[in-house]
Amino acid sequence: MIKSMNTRLAQEVRLPDGTTVIKGPIDPTRFPNLASVINNAQPYIFAIAGVMLLALLIAGGFGYLTSAGDPKKAASAQKRITNALLGFLIIFVAYWLVVIIDYIFKLGIYN
Repeated sequence: MIKSMNTRLAQEVRLPDGTTVIKGPIDPTRFPNLASVINNAQPYIFAIAGVMLLALLIAGGFGYLTSAGDPKKAASAQKRITNALLGFLIIFVAYWLVVIIDYIFKLGIYN
């Protein structure tokens, strides 16, 4: 974590080890680069993905229940449920892969 002397426009930044000093102005804007935009949007992206997963599972379950024994409708509903669960698995693995890489390489994405 970077500690600055002034929150608006710092002239000197001390890193956590206490000995490393970075001089110069710090960009005071909230989103100085693309990585910060994605990092701040990430909770909303996962929330939207979760809502979409729930909606697809409900739609697939409803389609399966209302298939009335029609094998084509039942197969279509099963495929929708399977695709929703595969999408959840992909999102879950992607999130934990980033967390593990952050932990191993100490990137500071999740403080």
